[in-house]
Amino acid sequence: MRDETKQAAQEYLAAKLTEEEQIYEEKHNMAMAVARAPRVWKSVRDAIFEKCREGNAVTQEETLTCKELRLEISGFGARPDRNR
Repeated sequence: MRDETKQAAQEYLAAKLTEEEQIYEEKHNMAMAVARAPRVWKSVRDAIFEKCREGNAVTQEETLTCKELRLEISGFGARPDRNR
């Protein structure tokens, strides 16, 4: 019986550690995604504007209007003054 109890305790601890590791990983993955989001969106915006400029260079006129899109980079579009 001792071996069965010991094995059950080990399985319980392994499951508990796995669950805690998963929670830790999810928390840190979310933090990393939030931290990197502004850079990713800037890269997307820059790529769109570059394609727009390339298209205009081919037609030699401003066929595509490259207006600055207002991207609220901090807080995924939420402005700090709106959160009050």
